[in-house]
Amino acid sequence: MKERSDNLSARLKAAEEQFEISQRRIRTLIDALPLGLLIAGSSGVVEAANPHSLVLFNCDYSHFTDRKIAHLFAKEFRKVFSLNLAIEENVQPKEVIAIRADSSQFPAEVVIRPFASQSEPKLLVLVEDVTTRHEVERMKKEFVSMISHDLRTPLSSIQFFLASVADGRYDRNPEVMKDRARSTEADATRLINMINRLLHVDKLEAGQMQMSFNVVSCKEIIDGAIQSVQSLAEKKQITIEVSGQFENIYVMADAEYIVQVLVNLLSNSLKFSPPNEKITVKTESNDKFVKLMVVDRGPGISAVDQEKIFDRFKQVSIDDDRIKGGTGLGLAISKAIVQQHKGDIGVQSELGSGSTFWFTLPWLTV
Repeated sequence: MKERSDNLSARLKAAEEQFEISQRRIRTLIDALPLGLLIAGSSGVVEAANPHSLVLFNCDYSHFTDRKIAHLFAKEFRKVFSLNLAIEENVQPKEVIAIRADSSQFPAEVVIRPFASQSEPKLLVLVEDVTTRHEVERMKKEFVSMISHDLRTPLSSIQFFLASVADGRYDRNPEVMKDRARSTEADATRLINMINRLLHVDKLEAGQMQMSFNVVSCKEIIDGAIQSVQSLAEKKQITIEVSGQFENIYVMADAEYIVQVLVNLLSNSLKFSPPNEKITVKTESNDKFVKLMVVDRGPGISAVDQEKIFDRFKQVSIDDDRIKGGTGLGLAISKAIVQQHKGDIGVQSELGSGSTFWFTLPWLTV
């Protein structure tokens, strides 16, 4: 009998130890959960919160003390945190607006589930911050809007030309057909260049583009860039002038890529500058960096747009982008190139007062 009792005690002790191990594992998993986990009693007051909840709501545990779980969210969404409603409904994620301790808000996806604890019903709420998801969706919509416009226009032109050739419209006028063919070829080239830019910026930001660094003079960079955009400047009757000392200033750079940066900045200024205006390329230097600037007298850029203009697929606004054309990749590519050269890039602007785009490169004394 004693032996049986000892065996039973040993089994009970082993079961208790196993239960404690299991409890510790559950607590570890809850603490490591990358979601907010909140538990409320039948009265709706928060009884427990995991560590990630503190991160989401930017608070400490005292923020949840005696607070109803529904009051952690915007008023229009509080009814979804009813225990009775949670019992009646299927467990489906809901998107709501959560309120941090500092009163700022963020979009959140919540899963609300009732459960029983010691015969008392309770509410379990999982909270996920979906701000990043919203930003990705917004960028996707803007990207589709911009790219669809850039694709539709040249493709429609190409389609119309091919249909015209097939219908025999140019049979008696081959010279006109040649002119239309040249224009159509330009449209096709623009499409190819756009696709190349999309691939280009991915490789640049991943640091996968091979660059050949050599000693390059600022004069060579400036002259090369101005030459590339000169025809566009003449078409808009815009004068490009150079200001500052740059003949004896040298940098360690990949000349082709840095010329492309300056071409992008000049093209951007030409695109938004009114006709018969002037654009100035300026240089400044100190004992560490050379600063190249493109100063225009265009419409200027708001402070809000300045913060995002170097992001992918961004320009001053979608409306302006549709009017002026472009995918919003030029400045993103420029930023990636300059960063690989250990430099910086930015813009200074005020609405109605023009813009100064600039970038810096480490300089050499030769």
